[in-house]
Amino acid sequence: MSVSGADAATQRSIALQEQNMKNQEALTDASTKNMAKQALLNFQKEMAEMNAKTIGAMGKGLSGLAPS
Repeated sequence: MSVSGADAATQRSIALQEQNMKNQEALTDASTKNMAKQALLNFQKEMAEMNAKTIGAMGKGLSGLAPS
């Protein structure tokens, strides 16, 4: 988006603004990917905890069926 006819300082300023926009886009992409990874990890953790509780409850239920 360089502006022809602009002086060197203005062209440098424009180039820096363009680079800042690219950097911000890259940071946004990285942040979004990290949030998605964290959400997946949280889901996996919650599923493991729920499975452990279910298995524990099943174990208690089965132990009640054992002959005394």
